[in-house]
Amino acid sequence: MATEGTKHVIDSISVLTVVGTLADILPPIAALVTIVWTGIRIFETKMLLELAAANAAFAVIKEAVSNGKDLWDAGGALTEYFSNKNKIAQEVQKKGASRTDLEEFMALEQLKKQEEELKELMIYSGRGGLWDDWIAFQADAKRKRDEDAKAIARKKAKRRQQIHDWFVGVLVGAAILSGVGLVGYIFYYIAVNSK
Repeated sequence: MATEGTKHVIDSISVLTVVGTLADILPPIAALVTIVWTGIRIFETKMLLELAAANAAFAVIKEAVSNGKDLWDAGGALTEYFSNKNKIAQEVQKKGASRTDLEEFMALEQLKKQEEELKELMIYSGRGGLWDDWIAFQADAKRKRDEDAKAIARKKAKRRQQIHDWFVGVLVGAAILSGVGLVGYIFYYIAVNSK
């Protein structure tokens, strides 16, 4: 695949192509090429996919509330939004070569803005105390995820320790058997040569 510098040059050309197409300077086929390139860039950038999914889920939540539905009617979208928000936060903590600090910052800022809107929706469209209950639920869910991650890490460490213990046991057993065999051979050698 192309280097980051090459990708940025093609991204710039892509933007100029869109502007040229909108100004009727370039033919519509140029816009199609730009759309294909943008699709490739989005596909290869996992964080952008998760951001797009979070944005889509948020749009569903806003649409449901604006149509007079309760927040819990958009439960699936809420789950999708917060799941993708969590994935994005985890991706930002892992540094990768395909993202810039600006992309990470802008993604987190967009999520922060959406969460503020969601807070307002929960406060004004939900039952009393819904936002506070949601914050408490999120904290509890994060604690449980962290505990699960620690339990998995402990299991892996225990398994590594068991493998290590077995390996050491086999080596010690082999050393003892070798030692006993060597002592037996020495006695045998002495017995045979003393005659």
